Amino acid sequence: MGRYSRKDMIEFANFAKSYQSPRKVKDAYAAYLGGARIVTPLGFGTSLYRTIINAHKVFINGICVKSRDPNEVTPVVIKNLKFLAIDSWDNKLKILHLKTIES
Repeated sequence: MGRYSRKDMIEFANFAKSYQSPRKVKDAYAAYLGGARIVTPLGFGTSLYRTIINAHKVFINGICVKSRDPNEVTPVVIKNLKFLAIDSWDNKLKILHLKTIES
């Protein structure tokens, strides 16, 4: 692959994962060199966990579970993030609304 920085190698590795198969690495490399990149929406982290961490307020099914004002927060135990889906995201105010999904 030539001489690339660590950042470039990590970016390519994340891009190659989107091809879902080690047999398609050559296709991923050709696409990457051609300028293809994974684009994530502004305001969202790379994962739901990161998005929750970056939000100022988080609501699950209308219940405030994270806020800068501790009086607004209702203690809720979240056991598994895979059963949550993003309902809405206000990028300006950093308010995240989540809803539970059926398993």
